[in-house]
Amino acid sequence: MIVTKEHAGIGLQHFDPLSKITAAVLLIAGSMLLTLNGASSWFWLTGWLLFLFLLVAFLNAGLLKYLVRMSIMLLAATFVLLFKPLNREDQILLKVGFFVVYEQGALRLLIIFGKALFILLVTLILLHSTPYLELLDALRRLRLPGWILAILLYMFRLFFLMQQEFNRIRRAVKSRSPKLSLKRRVTVLSDFTGVFLARLMIRSEHSFVAMVSRGFKGQVISVYQPRFGFGDVVILSVSLMYLIVNAIWF
Repeated sequence: MIVTKEHAGIGLQHFDPLSKITAAVLLIAGSMLLTLNGASSWFWLTGWLLFLFLLVAFLNAGLLKYLVRMSIMLLAATFVLLFKPLNREDQILLKVGFFVVYEQGALRLLIIFGKALFILLVTLILLHSTPYLELLDALRRLRLPGWILAILLYMFRLFFLMQQEFNRIRRAVKSRSPKLSLKRRVTVLSDFTGVFLARLMIRSEHSFVAMVSRGFKGQVISVYQPRFGFGDVVILSVSLMYLIVNAIWF
């Protein structure tokens, strides 16, 4: 849950959540418009990635571990593009035995990975610098239906329940079976999954009953006051500039 923790040493949490959401949407839209068909566009994207990476590191160094894990997952999901030619005229970049790496395949892999990493960095900054309840309030101001907000609020609580139940069952398994063979680990993992889902359903039902008993009626009520200021104008202007530059020049 490190992604959702607020950092007290950076001024991003003082910006209006709606402004940050809008800026994030503009940045993501701008990255999708980036064609990356020349050295200048690659330099432009690399510079932004470096800036966002440093900002994430400044927000919380613990986010870097999460970023590395997600980057590995992105590479694993797109790795197959290296071996798929775009057309019959696609040139071979590298050939090792049965594995043939194509030039356009490698280029597509870099483009998808670069844009996905950009979106991931923007999302991490948004979630880490904005308390979850303020994000829900910003979505409410965007006229998102109340039942969707209620589901999002309940899902946020459910994440913590999942983490608690997972840690409890993992401690129980380690305390009773410190050394297991590979075959036994697979069996325990299958049993672990069923017990985990069963306990999670029970805990989630108890949590919902507790919410209803305290007056929850499916609506998110917020006392948050919008605080639009000069900083919001700055981040919106920079994000809009990024979108326009990508749409016109790149």
